[in-house]
Amino acid sequence: MTSTGCTPRWRATKPNSCRPQPAQRLSIPLAAHDRRRLDLHSALTANGVAPLPGDLDAINILSALDDRTVETILHWITVPGPRPARAC
Repeated sequence: MTSTGCTPRWRATKPNSCRPQPAQRLSIPLAAHDRRRLDLHSALTANGVAPLPGDLDAINILSALDDRTVETILHWITVPGPRPARAC
Protein backbone atom coordinates (compact mmCIF):
# COMPACT_ATOMS: atom_id res chain seq x y z
CA MET A 1 0.00 0.00 0.00
CA THR A 2 1.21 3.52 -0.72
CA SER A 3 1.32 6.43 1.69
CA THR A 4 -1.99 7.65 0.20
CA GLY A 5 -3.71 4.44 1.27
CA CYS A 6 -4.21 3.23 -2.30
CA THR A 7 -3.21 -0.22 -3.43
CA PRO A 8 -0.95 -0.13 -6.51
CA ARG A 9 -2.88 -1.16 -9.64
CA TRP A 10 -0.80 -4.29 -10.15
CA ARG A 11 -1.76 -5.45 -6.65
CA ALA A 12 -5.34 -4.22 -6.58
CA THR A 13 -7.98 -6.85 -6.04
CA LYS A 14 -10.70 -4.62 -7.44
CA PRO A 15 -10.29 -2.31 -10.45
CA ASN A 16 -9.83 1.41 -9.84
CA SER A 17 -9.28 1.03 -6.08
CA CYS A 18 -7.48 4.38 -6.12
CA ARG A 19 -10.05 6.18 -8.23
CA PRO A 20 -11.06 9.53 -6.71
CA GLN A 21 -14.33 9.47 -4.84
CA PRO A 22 -16.69 12.42 -5.44
CA ALA A 23 -17.55 12.60 -1.72
CA GLN A 24 -13.88 13.25 -0.92
CA ARG A 25 -13.63 16.30 -3.17
CA LEU A 26 -13.09 19.70 -1.63
CA SER A 27 -16.03 22.06 -1.82
CA ILE A 28 -13.96 24.75 -3.54
CA PRO A 29 -15.58 25.91 -6.77
CA LEU A 30 -13.50 25.02 -9.81
CA ALA A 31 -13.90 26.13 -13.37
CA ALA A 32 -15.22 23.30 -15.56
CA HIS A 33 -11.95 23.24 -17.53
CA ASP A 34 -9.91 22.83 -14.34
CA ARG A 35 -12.22 20.10 -13.00
CA ARG A 36 -11.96 18.14 -16.26
CA ARG A 37 -8.15 18.59 -16.29
CA LEU A 38 -7.88 17.24 -12.74
CA ASP A 39 -10.22 14.34 -13.57
CA LEU A 40 -8.05 13.40 -16.57
CA HIS A 41 -4.84 13.59 -14.51
CA SER A 42 -6.41 11.50 -11.74
CA ALA A 43 -7.74 8.83 -14.09
CA LEU A 44 -4.45 8.49 -15.94
CA THR A 45 -2.39 8.34 -12.76
CA ALA A 46 -4.77 5.89 -11.03
CA ASN A 47 -4.48 3.58 -14.04
CA GLY A 48 -0.68 3.60 -14.06
CA VAL A 49 -0.13 6.25 -16.73
CA ALA A 50 1.84 9.08 -15.18
CA PRO A 51 1.54 12.08 -17.53
CA LEU A 52 4.90 13.27 -18.81
CA PRO A 53 5.70 16.98 -19.15
CA GLY A 54 5.00 16.84 -22.91
CA ASP A 55 1.57 15.33 -22.19
CA LEU A 56 0.37 18.38 -20.29
CA ASP A 57 -0.50 20.25 -23.50
CA ALA A 58 -2.64 17.34 -24.72
CA ILE A 59 -4.40 17.05 -21.34
CA ASN A 60 -5.05 20.79 -21.38
CA ILE A 61 -6.57 20.58 -24.88
CA LEU A 62 -8.71 17.56 -23.95
CA SER A 63 -9.97 19.32 -20.82
CA ALA A 64 -11.29 22.16 -22.99
CA LEU A 65 -13.78 19.73 -24.58
CA ASP A 66 -17.35 19.46 -23.29
CA ASP A 67 -18.26 17.35 -20.23
CA ARG A 68 -19.81 14.49 -22.22
CA THR A 69 -16.72 14.07 -24.40
CA VAL A 70 -14.38 14.11 -21.40
CA GLU A 71 -16.63 11.57 -19.62
CA THR A 72 -16.23 9.29 -22.64
CA ILE A 73 -12.44 9.71 -22.58
CA LEU A 74 -12.41 8.95 -18.84
CA HIS A 75 -14.47 5.83 -19.52
CA TRP A 76 -11.92 4.70 -22.13
CA ILE A 77 -9.10 5.23 -19.62
CA THR A 78 -10.75 3.52 -16.66
CA VAL A 79 -12.56 0.50 -18.15
CA PRO A 80 -10.14 -2.45 -18.16
CA GLY A 81 -9.77 -5.02 -20.89
CA PRO A 82 -11.02 -5.32 -24.44
CA ARG A 83 -14.39 -3.88 -25.32
CA PRO A 84 -16.94 -5.68 -27.51
CA ALA A 85 -17.64 -4.16 -30.89
CA ARG A 86 -20.85 -2.19 -31.18
CA ALA A 87 -23.50 -3.37 -33.59
CA CYS A 88 -24.22 -0.87 -36.37
